[in-house]
Amino acid sequence: MKPQMMLIEKIKYWWARIVAADPGRIRLLWASKVIVSVMVAVGLMTLVTALFGKAPITVVIFAGVLAMLSNVTVNDDSVASERITTLLLPLSSALALTLATFLERISHVYVDIFLLLIIFSTLYLQRFMNRYFSICMVAFMSIYFSALLQVQFSLLGWLYVAIGISILSTFCVKFVFWKERPDKTLDRAVGSFRIQVNLTLELLTEIIDDLQLRTRRIHSLENNVLILNEYARTVSEQLDSEETGETWRGIPLNRIRLYIFDSAMLMETLASAVRQLKLLRAFEYDDVRVMLVQLMRCLRHVSALRGELDSEDLRETERVLEQLKRQLGPLKADNKDIENWVYLLRRIQSITRHIIKGIRAIEQSKNKKEYHEHIAPFLNAEEVTEQGEGEQTIELKADRALSPELRKAIQAVLAGAIAIALGYLLSPSHKYWMLLSGFVVFFGTASVGRTMFKAFQRFLGTLIGAIVGFALDSLIIGKPAIEVPLLFLSIFLGFYFVRISYTLMSFWITMMLAIMYNLLLGGVNEQLLLYRVFDTLVGAGLGACATAVFLPKKTELKIKEAMVEFLAALSENISAHLERLMDEPIQVNGAQLAFNLESKLADIRAEADPLRRPQLRIRQRGIVSEYTTFVAINYYAKHLVASSYRSRVPGKHPHLNKTLKKVKQLLNKNIITLCQLLSGDVKGRAVVWEMQKERECIERSPDNDGEVARTLINDMYYIWRINKSIVALSERLGAHKYSTQESQTTSYTKEI
Repeated sequence: MKPQMMLIEKIKYWWARIVAADPGRIRLLWASKVIVSVMVAVGLMTLVTALFGKAPITVVIFAGVLAMLSNVTVNDDSVASERITTLLLPLSSALALTLATFLERISHVYVDIFLLLIIFSTLYLQRFMNRYFSICMVAFMSIYFSALLQVQFSLLGWLYVAIGISILSTFCVKFVFWKERPDKTLDRAVGSFRIQVNLTLELLTEIIDDLQLRTRRIHSLENNVLILNEYARTVSEQLDSEETGETWRGIPLNRIRLYIFDSAMLMETLASAVRQLKLLRAFEYDDVRVMLVQLMRCLRHVSALRGELDSEDLRETERVLEQLKRQLGPLKADNKDIENWVYLLRRIQSITRHIIKGIRAIEQSKNKKEYHEHIAPFLNAEEVTEQGEGEQTIELKADRALSPELRKAIQAVLAGAIAIALGYLLSPSHKYWMLLSGFVVFFGTASVGRTMFKAFQRFLGTLIGAIVGFALDSLIIGKPAIEVPLLFLSIFLGFYFVRISYTLMSFWITMMLAIMYNLLLGGVNEQLLLYRVFDTLVGAGLGACATAVFLPKKTELKIKEAMVEFLAALSENISAHLERLMDEPIQVNGAQLAFNLESKLADIRAEADPLRRPQLRIRQRGIVSEYTTFVAINYYAKHLVASSYRSRVPGKHPHLNKTLKKVKQLLNKNIITLCQLLSGDVKGRAVVWEMQKERECIERSPDNDGEVARTLINDMYYIWRINKSIVALSERLGAHKYSTQESQTTSYTKEI
């Protein structure tokens, strides 16, 4: 019976993991819309050809391909804009096909030039509007697939019909029968977040309950926290949708955002504390282990994101917290070594109690329809802070030579021209395969490292897909009842995994092409698949080489640009908090600022990803060290948000407000100096400031009731930590450090 129960628990765990793996089911719905549009287009085109005349299967396949592309390429900012773009696609496709057909009758060279012009327009015009990318991409792919399927001039009329049917199918599926429902997407995203929280709590329970230190579980815990932060950002993005509304289940959206942020912070704090407690052997004390296991289990049942909250579960959690608090005293008296880790238990107790208060506040807001006064400024943030007179600001400088879009467009045209020439020379029957591979590696990349890694992913996915596709085709040849469903399945899986792994997407798209050729040619031979792999390798290699040799954008430079953007967001975040502490009339959405900062950190991580890949061998220790510092800064910034909105700290002492203003100015100056060091734009001597004098002034300020001192010192602790990290990194990059206690401060403080 025990093995059966273990199997059931494993099934439940992996089912929960699968359900939570796609927050909001965004990938599932998107891939489903793509495949349904393809199936409708193929079905209607087959019916039309059967009723009004016999046409080759290539026309039907072209309709399916165009339906797929019209879903994939359209990515406008709003649903209304997407409708307009979709309706413009038939014109783009028809004009491109018509012009290419007539140019082909003159000379194939003109078609090649036309394709290169479209490539340039696709990558360059997207800087002005996403719509131009969609229109140009559909034009390019229409010509590409018509050449791939070897469609004759006599079939041009049928192609027009296929274009109309495919776009009509996409429009009806996407905007009529399967409309996007932001409220439902938000429900599913919140559900995925809650499941991930429970999975993390379950893993924490296992780590606490097991006396042995298992490294695998610790790594799994760290991955779970990273996934949870990603889900939290997904929910926050859904809350920003214009069509979501003002409330979710009667709760104001910004209050939900704040609770999501708090829950993610709780999991991050629990993971860090439990990991340290495990290393310090704290769980060898039975009372500590039992109480924490009980607390983890209680937390799984209390959540403001569930339907109706059971007040008994909430009271039970509070009872466990109170018991944990009572046990801290006897523990310290029994053993002095406990002092090394008892503060971690206090940290767990403090943040859990804060979460409980947040849940009660949400329950009250649902019943009373009102905000709590002490956090209202953090929930209704509409005002934008204005920069004080004489203060410096961080300006994000564009590339002085070329815009990223123009750079990529020129590189793609160069790689494309070489790919076309090699295509005619090495594989004239599929002359544009190299061109496509060299073109698509530029999508979503802006540096040498990311382009090289994407080229590697495309080749690897194509290679594996060709091998598996050939083996599969030999088994299903002549069995259309199996081939057609597998074709649709390959399309679905290709686009489901596109946002997870480019390698998997390339694998399934190659599988799709193998099955498609199996239908067209009655079988696929080794030579055809070898051509496919070879052309992909050459085309992707040309794209990677073009970015590395001609107008290269180094990976290190792109990472540092992302770091500067992070620092700009950090400056806005800290300035807002300091102005609030100075009791200035400002409204701040702390959770939104924190999620924005987390998103900027994710951008740095994405740009630095190639440096962690052993396949590319471009690891740079300096960048890895700098990234670690930014992770620490983000950690302190999130704790600043979690700490500062709990209470409103009035500026009771005029000299304290003056000191806070000086802290804001000095910290902003340090951030600007670090930005200049990262971008290589230092003018004169780079100087950063430690603020020991200001820290002593704030921590020693008189406070009649003690409340201001406790809350202000707690909030300022994280600001001091952030400044210390900025100063340390600036020093490593060549800046000179000074303290505001030194004599040099006098001349500088007069300037600011």
